[in-house]
Amino acid sequence: MRLKFALAAVVVATLVTPSAAQAAYYISQKKAESYVRDHLRSDVGYRFSGASCRPKGRSGPEAGYIYHTWVCGFSAGDSRYGPSCTGQARIKGSSEPGTFYYRVLHADGPCPKGADA
Repeated sequence: MRLKFALAAVVVATLVTPSAAQAAYYISQKKAESYVRDHLRSDVGYRFSGASCRPKGRSGPEAGYIYHTWVCGFSAGDSRYGPSCTGQARIKGSSEPGTFYYRVLHADGPCPKGADA
């Protein structure tokens, strides 16, 4: 009898627990905004950055859902009071854990550190 319960618990845990690939393919709004800010700071080299994201093709996220593709407005610069670069980027989740796809859709203003399209 214990074996049946143990086996049932393992089957339920396997079905409920998302794999790492699933967790990376769909990303939350908070995670998408974090990816943009981190990319602008760490990879591009701006001291200050900000981002606001929405699901691609929608005006905003639906409560309780996470999405694969986000469109994010961003601003970045070396001064928190005057961003030198603003624009829009697309973030896509990846089936490879811990990775994502980033593409600048358009940038306004001087983006001297490579954040432009």
